[in-house]
Amino acid sequence: MVKPPQILNTGYVVYAEIVREFIMLKRYFLEAVSGLVMVYILFLGFFFSGQTFRSASPLPADATDLAHRAVGFILWLFALNAIGHFSNAIRDEAQIGIMEQIALSPSGLIADMWGRAIGKTIVDCLTIGLVLITILITTRISLSFPPLPVAIVFILTLSGLYGLAFFFGGLTLIYKRLGNVTIVIRFAFLILTGAVTPIETFPTWLQTIAKTLPMTQGLKILRQLMIENIPFTAVVKSGDLFWLIINSAGYIALGLISFRMFEGVARERGLLGVY
Repeated sequence: MVKPPQILNTGYVVYAEIVREFIMLKRYFLEAVSGLVMVYILFLGFFFSGQTFRSASPLPADATDLAHRAVGFILWLFALNAIGHFSNAIRDEAQIGIMEQIALSPSGLIADMWGRAIGKTIVDCLTIGLVLITILITTRISLSFPPLPVAIVFILTLSGLYGLAFFFGGLTLIYKRLGNVTIVIRFAFLILTGAVTPIETFPTWLQTIAKTLPMTQGLKILRQLMIENIPFTAVVKSGDLFWLIINSAGYIALGLISFRMFEGVARERGLLGVY
């Protein structure tokens, strides 16, 4: 049973990590701005390439294609930051020599990582939100934003992505540097989840794999809500939301279990304080 002092301590850790993310954003503001410019240019490249999406959207064909790409690209940016966030943080803190102290703290690594996830998500909502606004203004497409349905689907999707991030974070505790691995996974998500290319164009076996990824189902529902204007009740009745919940819960369970396992191995081998 979790005692009240433990809850308060965990809450303080989460709050401290949120504040830390904002401090890092302020300290490295120029880097953040240049990164936003880079991803916008990257979006323009994807806009002028690829195949056309087929949709029941009332928008004209070209506008529908661009709207699909915009939603897919924006969600991929969140995935891009989420998947490697834990592994990068663990690598950096192992390098400067504070990882062992965090691991031995009363709250533990998992609470610290969740704090980082929440803080990173808040910061990303602000910065990536600016990219989305810029895309909407410069391309003149329109998207629907039903607040509660979009928030529910977004949180569920991001939870699954952070579940996968826990897996790579656990690997980093042992192998220390996973930069190339997470880069490959991040850009695989850009293609395999249907962010810029419809998964319907994939071979059947690849479609099956793509549908199991933590971003694919959430992206499908967000497009239904934001582009095709399908009511949230229809999404629930279709079973799409149920499968998103199952998918995200599975990735969270996989991530937390694997992280605990890798952390145990790192402790046994004395790797927490070693870079």
